[in-house]
Order: sequence, then C-alpha cells, then structure tokens
Amino acid sequence: GSSPLSTQNSSSRRTPHPETGRPIRERSRRILSIANMSLRRVAVMGSGKIGRACAFFLQVPIPNTLRSPCLLFRCLVAAQRGPLAHSPTQLTPASHKAPYTSLRVWRPRLQASSSPPPTLPVGSPLHPIQSAVAAELQQPPPRTAPSRRRPRPPPPPTQRSGSYDVTSLDHEGANLYWIKDNIPGASTRKVSFTDANAMAKALEGHDAVLAAGPFWHNPMIAEVCKRVGAHYLDLTEDVSVTQKVKELAGGAGTAFIPQCGLAPGFITIAGYNLAKSLDTVQDLRLRVGALPRFPSNALKYNLTWSTSGLINEYIQPCEAIVNGKLISVPPLENLEHCTIEGLELESFNTSGGLGTLAETLNGRIGTLDYKTLRFPGHRDILKLLLNDLGYAKDPEGLGRVFERSIPATDQDQVAVFVSCTGEKNGRLLERTYAKIIRHREIGGVPWTAIQITTASGACCVLDLLMEGKLPQKGFVRNEEVEWDDFIGNRFGANFADANDPSAHALRAVETGGGGAHNGQTIRM
Repeated sequence: GSSPLSTQNSSSRRTPHPETGRPIRERSRRILSIANMSLRRVAVMGSGKIGRACAFFLQVPIPNTLRSPCLLFRCLVAAQRGPLAHSPTQLTPASHKAPYTSLRVWRPRLQASSSPPPTLPVGSPLHPIQSAVAAELQQPPPRTAPSRRRPRPPPPPTQRSGSYDVTSLDHEGANLYWIKDNIPGASTRKVSFTDANAMAKALEGHDAVLAAGPFWHNPMIAEVCKRVGAHYLDLTEDVSVTQKVKELAGGAGTAFIPQCGLAPGFITIAGYNLAKSLDTVQDLRLRVGALPRFPSNALKYNLTWSTSGLINEYIQPCEAIVNGKLISVPPLENLEHCTIEGLELESFNTSGGLGTLAETLNGRIGTLDYKTLRFPGHRDILKLLLNDLGYAKDPEGLGRVFERSIPATDQDQVAVFVSCTGEKNGRLLERTYAKIIRHREIGGVPWTAIQITTASGACCVLDLLMEGKLPQKGFVRNEEVEWDDFIGNRFGANFADANDPSAHALRAVETGGGGAHNGQTIRM
C-alpha cells in the first residue's frame, strides 16, 4: 500500500529501467516517474508520409541538423595529402564525430607512402577550396588537458524526446506498421475517421491532436477534439475546411490552430513577420514549391505529398489582395518566372497557401498573393489537363492518372521565397527570405524535404503552444506566432540559416538618392 514515490528501503529495492533493462535504484525510479508524468500526450491522426514524420519528430530525439559545409571542404583537401585509392572497394564512409549531427561524407582511404605528399598546382579545379582552408588544416590541433571523465554519448534512438508521448491513429491498420517498426515507444491504434464516438474514445486523455490525414476528415476530428477537451492542429490548405474549424473554435476551452504546416503555416509566419518589420507595406509575395531534385518527365514533377491535396490547390479559387482589396483570383494564372539559388522556376496562382493572412492584412496592404513554384512548362500542361481535357470536374480521375503515371521520389527539395516591399523610416526597402531545403537524414532515418518542412512547422507550433507562447483557447492564427520563437525552436531551426540558427539574415534593398540601390543586411 506504499506510494510509488516512497523512499523507504530505497537501498534494497531495484526496478528495471524501461529502456536499458538495467536495475535502477528507487531514487532514480522516482525521478524517472516524475519525468514520465510530465510528458504531453499527443495524438497524430494519419500515418501517411507527413503523419509519420510528425510522429517521429515528436517522439524521438532530433539531432542538430544544421551542418557546416567546411567539413566537406576539409575532407576534399585532406584527400590531396597522399595518393588516392581509385578502387571503389577502398572507399570508406567517414562521419563527423560531434554529437547530434547527421552529416556523412565519403572520402578516399589514404594509402601509406614514403614519397612526399603531392602538391595541388595552381589552376587545378580544387585549388580554390584548398586555398580557402589550407591554413586551417596546417595548424596543429589545440592542446587540451586530458579529462578523466568519460564523454557522454548521444542519446540512443530508442530514447524518448522527453516532451511527448505520441499515439498514432489511422483508419487503415497497414499504415501503422511503419510506426511500430521505426518509432520506439509510440503507440498505435486503428480507428475510423468517420466514427465520432470511436475517435472520442481513442482521443480521451490526450493533450493535443494533430490531424495529418485526408483534409476532408478534419471537421469531424476538430469536433471530437472540442468534445474531449484537446488542442487541435492540422495541416490543410483547404479554405472551406478551415472555415468550419474556425466556427467550431468558438467557445472552445482549448486552442484550434489549423494550417500550421509549410504553406500555409511557415510561409504565413515568415511573411507576416516581414511585413511587421516595416512601417508601411506595399506588396507581399509568398512563393513555395515542392520539387524533385532530378526531374525527368514532361511535367518536371514527381509526387512527394498528398495527390488529392495537390490537385485541390490546382482547381480551387485563390485569395489575393489587389489594390488593398481582398478578391478571388483563378488558379493557374498570373504566370511569373524567378531564380532561387540557381534554379530557374515558374510560379502561378494556387489555392490555400495564404491561410488566414489575407483576412488579417485586408485593408492594410496594397498587394498580397501566394503562388506555387514549379519547373518551367509545368503550368501549361496542367491547363491542358484541367481545362481542355476537363479533369477540373473530375479531380479523382486525375488523381488516379497521376498516381498511375507519375512516380514518387524521395530525392526532393522545397523552395521557399518571401519578398516584402514597403517603407521603413521614410526609405523604400525590400526584405527577402529565400531558402531551398533538401531531403536528408534526421535521427538515423531518411526524410524527404516536404516531410521535414511540413512536420517541422506543425511540431514547432505544437511546441510553442505547450510552452504557453500561444493562446490556449479559441481560434489561433499562424500570424500570432513570433518569428524569434519559431526560428529559435528545435523544430523551427530547420528553416534557419546554417551559420546562425537563432536568426536568419534578410536582404534589404534601399531605394533613394535618384534610384540608387544599396544592399545591406538586416536581421529579424
């Protein structure tokens, strides 16, 4: 009848550790019990690509994914210090030894040789790299006093993140096998997304619910969250679904935060905070594109996320602010061309990317629009399929054609571009955020760029909600997320600058003095 936190006979009582299996003292068990009591229970609805990423990021400790390109340069230059092994069998993997890093590079194994190391002549293709870091490589390593304490290894992949106890729910049991095999400690449960009573029973006792399944199920999930008293978050870009969620949020005792993925989501947060940094805003342009790294078909596209969500944004009307007024514009129109980090891209109207930003800035800004980025030529083929061949009236049929004919890819990239023009202290400024995020390995598991960006946005907003940095009840807009809170978060760091994870450098262009442009760097 004694309490589990009792300290009596602590020296003689042993309890196996839930992860290592080793016996632990009662005092350690008390600390472990208290830590487990503080875990927030989160339910992730849907175990598709994005749902898997959300569940993994919340359950498993995420290493530091910000990497320095200088590490690769060092390996390239170091390889010039001796004869190279040309046989593929003599290539050995090398990993950076710092904890919490996912950088892996391949370097040739250096063979022993009595001859002096060859020098790299001027004019060689690697000479700029060598000259950039040769001085650093020739410096002797710093002398440090030997430590008697054994360095603490990074946490094993089976350890919990310490913040969340994740339950993954799906209406198809086959989708849950990946969760069971790859996310230690996560619970799984099969539940119908059309049975409100079954969902209410499954979600009882959870602090928050993240809807990552088909967007048409979100209104019922939100209704169940209101019934059981759980916070609600989703990733949808559908405007009508968001309106229903907003209506359900009225009078709720918990927070309802729709559209908190990538676009809408992060793009809304970045755009609104750029606009807030200026005194007056003339125009705000938001551009996002999920693209393949190596396109090989006429569409120059591969499937990387929900096919139904993709087609939905191609056929639904789009919101925009033109001349200070909120209007509806047709999809696939207003074609533009741009270049981001050397990629030649086109952009055109698509639905849902603004989220609630258009409503928030209505009457306060001259021009606001959102467009999807694609490789040139993509838009024209879509207009043929949707308008000329009539697939706009048969989105399910077009979805079957896409899934049958367009292969998926794990080698993708996400291009993000935000540009805001306005006045600051009487000067005309343009502030820009531009970044390309590519697929990579996180936590020992390979993830696509769309998984990383979408899950990072949703998990970051959930973190901020649990930390009390967002309103705890009612309808919450993404515009209420502060940039510093987002980019300083462990998940939001995936959108930060690689050299400065706490702030992102923004380019400001000053116009004045007869139209001269002078570049300067401003940090938000």
